[in-house]
Amino acid sequence: MNQLFRRILPLLLLLGMGRVVAQTAYGPMSGQVFEQPAADQIAQRPQAMVGAVVAVLSPRDTLHTTTDYMGRFYLKQVPAGYVRVEVSFLGYETFTRDSVRIAPRYGLQRPLRVMLKTASQEIDQVVVEGRAQLVSQRGDTLVYNAAAVRTMEGDETIRMLEQLPGVEVSDNGSVTIQGERLARVYVNGRTIFGEDPTAALNALLAGDVMRLEVYDEATDDEIRQNRRFAEKQKVMNIRTKRDFSSMFDGFALGAWGLDMNREEDGSLRHRYGIGLTANLYSEKLQLTFDGYSNNIGRSSNRLRDVLRNRISAGTYEEQHRAYFGLSRLWGKSRREGQVLDVSYAYDNSYTHSGSATVRNYFATEASPARLYADTTSSHSSGGTHTLKVYTLLHPGGKHQFSSRNEFSYSTPKSGSTQHITNRSEALDLRTELFEGSSSTGYTLKNNLNYQWDNPSVVRPYMSLNSTISRNDRIGWRIDTLTQDKRVLETDYVGPRESYNAEFSLQKDVFQTEGMRVELFASYQYDYEHSRTRQMALNTYDPIVEIDPTNTYNYTYNYGTHSGRFAFRLNSSLFRLNAILDVRSAKMNKDEFYPEELQYREKFVSWLPSLQFTLIRHGRRINIFNYSTSASLPSVEQLRDRIDNSNPLLLQSGNPALKQSVRHNITLSYPGNVNVDNGRNFTASVTASIHPDQITQRSYYYEQDTYLEKWDYMAPAGSTLYTYENISGTFSLSGDLSFSQRIAPLKSTFRASLRYAYNQRPTYIEDRKNLSRQQQPTLSLSLGGTQSKNLRLSLHASTSYSDVENTIGTDTRYLHQNASAMAEIRCLKVLQIYLNYNLAHCHYLTDTGTDTTSQMLNAMVGCMLAKGRVLVGVAAYDLLNRGSNYTTTTYADYEMQRWQPSYGRYFTLNVGVRLNKASQREFGSGGPQRRR
Repeated sequence: MNQLFRRILPLLLLLGMGRVVAQTAYGPMSGQVFEQPAADQIAQRPQAMVGAVVAVLSPRDTLHTTTDYMGRFYLKQVPAGYVRVEVSFLGYETFTRDSVRIAPRYGLQRPLRVMLKTASQEIDQVVVEGRAQLVSQRGDTLVYNAAAVRTMEGDETIRMLEQLPGVEVSDNGSVTIQGERLARVYVNGRTIFGEDPTAALNALLAGDVMRLEVYDEATDDEIRQNRRFAEKQKVMNIRTKRDFSSMFDGFALGAWGLDMNREEDGSLRHRYGIGLTANLYSEKLQLTFDGYSNNIGRSSNRLRDVLRNRISAGTYEEQHRAYFGLSRLWGKSRREGQVLDVSYAYDNSYTHSGSATVRNYFATEASPARLYADTTSSHSSGGTHTLKVYTLLHPGGKHQFSSRNEFSYSTPKSGSTQHITNRSEALDLRTELFEGSSSTGYTLKNNLNYQWDNPSVVRPYMSLNSTISRNDRIGWRIDTLTQDKRVLETDYVGPRESYNAEFSLQKDVFQTEGMRVELFASYQYDYEHSRTRQMALNTYDPIVEIDPTNTYNYTYNYGTHSGRFAFRLNSSLFRLNAILDVRSAKMNKDEFYPEELQYREKFVSWLPSLQFTLIRHGRRINIFNYSTSASLPSVEQLRDRIDNSNPLLLQSGNPALKQSVRHNITLSYPGNVNVDNGRNFTASVTASIHPDQITQRSYYYEQDTYLEKWDYMAPAGSTLYTYENISGTFSLSGDLSFSQRIAPLKSTFRASLRYAYNQRPTYIEDRKNLSRQQQPTLSLSLGGTQSKNLRLSLHASTSYSDVENTIGTDTRYLHQNASAMAEIRCLKVLQIYLNYNLAHCHYLTDTGTDTTSQMLNAMVGCMLAKGRVLVGVAAYDLLNRGSNYTTTTYADYEMQRWQPSYGRYFTLNVGVRLNKASQREFGSGGPQRRR
């Protein structure tokens, strides 16, 4: 112990000295910006510049802010040393001053006084030729030049991001930049569009954007705690050609049309759609209304979504929605002021879908080759009311309180018809299932938390959560497998409650000029309680009888204690997070019918994780991550009772199941956009090992078989699935992606190569099967806006799948996809939109059938009023070849699934967009960036 003390004491002394040094590494800076009077007005008093952009560049960081209504700006923490100051404003010459000295602790001794000159506007007979640079680097900030990206009239900023190297825009609108999710978007240094990063990208017109600045910023919690080397998030600042304080953005859509395929009675289904969206954005207040009613699968009222309606889904849907949201801020920002978010939504829908599934079972020693096929038609309807209220309070100092509450009430109904065929050499069985149910339910969620942000002491955090829900359901089922055509009436009641409490402590052990070390400990307790009760009556026979297989009554509760211990080391060169999670979960289940049973089981998990990140010039360049996660068996997997919802695919649980722990290792390079040629390259490798994975074991019965364990007669042709723990699951995947802007084509080229290897053990009867699958995939795409009148994108991907089984048959197939999208404008207002998709699956073995599906959507319309008004005709699935097809290889069978398209129709569309920005009248000073 003495030797250990002698080794630790010098380190503690060094850390204490480092803390003192860290306190003097920064200093404040202030100033005021004025408009320089003209030569003939030199005697007049200079006017303060409101909203001027101030940038302070140092070797370690770049800080941004804007001036307030008196032209003043203030930066609290500027790195000590010599910095460069740049002040800019649209229409004025940029002011630059180098070698501005910032003294430790005291900062700039005298406020900086800046005079901006009006920029020259003489452009008569000037011809400029050249190519604007797409990407540039300013300190730790990546800057995309909007002038180098071609867009169409009326395009939003999100359409610009789709063409940038290193940027990925998903179908749902989320944005990732160099592998990191975009967490926040500023506009001229201010959060006018609230916390949703996609709001600004969808509201701002691309023609109003000058440049996009991307950088890493400390999270709100880290800024509030005033911590050096804080955890970062990816943010974007949009510099616009005009400054504004608020914006109104609204859409109105109307559509009417007919199906192009007739119903069974010869009629044509009418198609309709109407919707209205209105958004008001400002720094302190955001108001949102969104409402629509349609049967064309449209969940947005934006004009571009009419044009970009992609492959029709395999579901006919009528949906109606009304949503209202309010977000109000009191104070300078959400990290300092008080916040109130309120929203209400009413959703009502009717859906009808169909699918065809074929399972081709391989011949084994235990069972013959056979085919199982079912065609299912299902429908559902119901309405849901949802109310959410969120409050955030900063009563003073570094204290923070928040409350999040949600209440929902729903009345769903559902029904389905299933036709089943089970065929082998010795058996040809056909049956039908008819099911239906109606229910009412509610859910109430509450969350309260408190935290104290003070890096000089141990910081506590407390959180309380509760969820109470109830679902009352009445259902019925007709089973035609047996000649008596059993009718089952079920009554289901399922109350559910869950509670959660969390308490944590954080402490900065020390901070130096180059390092910060933090210790973190937390404790969390979760409790969940539910009751499941179902009564099934056979009402076909003259005497009503209880069906014991489908009648049950049990309660279930789960108590989980979770502890976390973390060590975090952050510096300018690397970050290290080491975490140990300890979890103890106890499951209690008491069954009252059909027999009284008690189940008590305790699961203990030790879950370590480690993350190491290299940092260069303020950005991540290499990431190593090791993590573990535990999967606990569910109640259904543990319940040792027969579930014959499908009498030919029986299921039963296993009370002897153990938890399984998954180990994951990831090494990734997030990429770096080359400022000279706009090239970006990313790479990642992931390996996963899953011991004791929970898997299914199957038993096939060629004839009626009595199952003594469950007192149940399994019909001929049925398969029983139970659950087992099995070891040997392993997966390995590698991803390489490349993107580059091709200036002559006004397009961005993207390529990705992925290789995946999966090893999955399973049980067939009492034998263990091992499936090994290799799947390389190559994807290529080229897309962009070639001119103001043409936008074109092409995409193609090919994957090869090779599956080997130690029991059964091997499978090899090619899966190919190709798509093309063209948007053409001519005669200034006429617009033509085409979207084509082809999917083809080709088997290299005789285990499957080749399939091909195609989809062609088209629209012809007029874009009026600078892209703000749309009038057009749209047609979907013109080739009448649309269907969604998937194929999956399992241990003992190959499953193919088709979903027919319900989207072959045409519509007449009228849409209007209103977009108006109010000029900024006063400044807020904007946020300061924190390294």
